Amino acid sequence: MAAALQLQLFLRVAFCALCGEMFFVCRRCERGQRYCGTACRQEARRRKCREYNRKYQDKKKGRLKHALRQEAFVQRQALARALKKVTDHSLEKRLFPGKLVPEQPARVHSMNRCWFCGRPGVVIPLIR
Repeated sequence: MAAALQLQLFLRVAFCALCGEMFFVCRRCERGQRYCGTACRQEARRRKCREYNRKYQDKKKGRLKHALRQEAFVQRQALARALKKVTDHSLEKRLFPGKLVPEQPARVHSMNRCWFCGRPGVVIPLIR
């Protein structure tokens, strides 16, 4: 009898605001997620920032600040080139030309499981 009275975990159906993939989220993990994971969230933020910067640089103040920042950057680069004296290239650059990126574990897209914690549950149907 006690086993039958166990509390069931309810899962909400959600769709990623960027890629549109369907995912489930439990109440414990629910934080108003709009994205299915870190990659989509970071990509959406990158797009928003680029859009904001583009709009800002369309204005006179934004163009002026960008020009000043770019001029300072060019001057710093010229100074760095003038001060740089290279006699030998490091061995590390020749052996490891690329960046090492840790592999992200693949998400198991399992029905009736929370996308974030993986706990099984009962899916609440969409009401439209």
